[in-house]
Parts: sequence; structure tokens; C-alpha cells
Amino acid sequence: MIAVEKLGHNPKYPIDENWEGLIKELVDHIESNAEEPVIGVGHSLGGILTFMAAYHRPELFREIIMLDPPLAYGLLALLLFITKKLRLIDHVRLVAQTKKRRTQWFSRQEAEAYFKQKPPFNRFDPDCLRDYVQYGTTASETGVKLSFDVNVESKIFKTTPHNISSLSKRLSVPGTVIIGEHSYVSGRSLNRFAKRHRLYLERFKDGGHLFPLEYPERTAVMLTETIDKLETSKRT
Repeated sequence: MIAVEKLGHNPKYPIDENWEGLIKELVDHIESNAEEPVIGVGHSLGGILTFMAAYHRPELFREIIMLDPPLAYGLLALLLFITKKLRLIDHVRLVAQTKKRRTQWFSRQEAEAYFKQKPPFNRFDPDCLRDYVQYGTTASETGVKLSFDVNVESKIFKTTPHNISSLSKRLSVPGTVIIGEHSYVSGRSLNRFAKRHRLYLERFKDGGHLFPLEYPERTAVMLTETIDKLETSKRT
């Protein structure tokens, strides 16, 4: 498996409108680390980036699987574009919350206890939460801090692609979109997106937006089954 460790932190790939720099970062990473077309799997931001990379560089992908991608498509894309133009994007909930995010703790034990009592982290599988804290924090002068810069996170949210509806060609590689049963990522626009690009649309029972971290073993099984289905569909 290959993956970009922390998207958006390499100054070579600036965070710009519609994530052009992030798409290039992912494409360059695949070209540098894969000897053959890959199965692209991404959650949330990663799902959207995987789609965009596969759309522009389909020869790099065998198929893609998007896990709960918060797409702005159709009317939602237009509303996002207007919000950006009116410079109201800082007031969008995800952006505003990021600015208030706590980033430092005296120890990883304190950080884990903090996340355990905060939604949506309190629904994480215990092992996933432990790993989230262990690998998502680094040592600081006063204890530990988040390794993912919240300013980078805020910029990513503020530049979320509003141009996906304008991609007129169909995606030329097979793919599946898997949505958490209780996720906010749903609706007619997502159905239209999946239909437009001939993507299978699946539901993950019981899960929310972060279902891979809530039910990691079930997610792994579903991913394996989805890959098998996509491989079979290419042969029929």
C-alpha cells in the first residue's frame, strides 16, 4: 500500500482553489511509488481527491473506491461557489470549527482521554482511537500536539472543489461510492454524481461519516468484497 503521509503540508504543492495542487501531489506520489495502475481508496477528502486524480489521469488507476466523500455537486456546488465569492466561507461550520480545534496536550494519555469524550471521536473503535492519537500527534515542548496543521486543514476546507459538476466526461475507470448509513453525506446530488460517472453506490450499515474508524474490521471486509466486485465487473 502507498499513501501520502500528510496531504497539503508540502510547499511544493500549494493548497489552491479546487485542490489543483493536492491533486498533483497525489498524482506525483502514485507515479513515483507505483509500478502499475493502482486501486485508489480514499475517505472524505481522500475520496474526492482520488476521483479527481482518476478523472484527469485514468491510466494510473485500475479502479477507485470513495468512502463517504462530501462532494459539492449540482446545486450544492453553486452554493459553495457563491459562498466563496461572497467571502462567507470562514463562517461555514467545518471551517469555523477548525479554527477552534484544540491542538496540544500534556501527554498522549491526556489526548486520548480528551477525544474519548468528544463526538465524533467517542464512536471510534478503541484501537483506532489509540492509533489516531499515537500517529496523529508529535512531541512538543509541553507534551504532544496534532501533527496535522489546523491552518492547512482550514485552507483545505475553504478551497473544497466547486467544479466537479463541470467535469463533462464520464470517469473512464470503474468505481464505487460507499456511504455511511447515518452520514450527512447523502442526497439526490450524490445519486446524480454516481449515475453520471457510472459508479456503484453502496451503504455501510450503522456507520456515520467516519465509519472506517468506527468499524475498521467491517470496513476492511467491505473493501475486499467491493474490489472483488469491481474486478468481476471488468471481466463481464
